[in-house]
Amino acid sequence: MAYGIVRMAAMVAVVASVASAEVAPPAPKTSPARETAPARATAPARSREMTATVAGSKVNINTASVNELMTLNGVGRKLAEKIVEYRDAHGHFKTATEIRKVKGFGGSLWTRNRARVVVE
Repeated sequence: MAYGIVRMAAMVAVVASVASAEVAPPAPKTSPARETAPARATAPARSREMTATVAGSKVNINTASVNELMTLNGVGRKLAEKIVEYRDAHGHFKTATEIRKVKGFGGSLWTRNRARVVVE
């Protein structure tokens, strides 16, 4: 029993010394891969002039250029190029909903852009 009391006294002493010592906050953990990884390239910003003149306006999908198609919400360069390629291969769109036949232009994009997509 005396051994237990001595052991407990030693533990109390250790806890007291740790509690009274100032502890520095831990250094933030960083991954070595993050520190050495090169910065990712960002996509070039669209021309403010083009966006200001075309954004919000109707887009005739039968005559629109790649840049004009890119003003549609969620349409990037690759999808805009696919739309133009589809139009060149199949002829003009007869209805605005036909744009959904282009791979990558699904229901979600149609819902976001149907007020702006026109066929003239």
